[in-house]
Amino acid sequence: MINISDETILEIVQCHWDLDNPEIGERFNEESARLMFKIKTETQDYLLKGLPDSVLESTIKSNTSAHLYLGNENGMAPGIFAAKDGNYYIKDHGNW
Repeated sequence: MINISDETILEIVQCHWDLDNPEIGERFNEESARLMFKIKTETQDYLLKGLPDSVLESTIKSNTSAHLYLGNENGMAPGIFAAKDGNYYIKDHGNW
């Protein structure tokens, strides 16, 4: 189980994405190593997902590429949003 505070999650979100007044809506999978948070803003809700950094970056890169193809390019999955630096995944506080 990952123990990370809501405040830390909000700091990560504000550091890496341009969202208006983000708030934690819900936590999912609290008994899992996989992080899942609903991030609420004034205009839209987002799902922030994370995996422990023990997962290889090549796996993260491959999963991201597949998700971009299925979601952003073909509308078969939810879209993913680039971080401020243009990347579609980040590493922060021991998580991808």
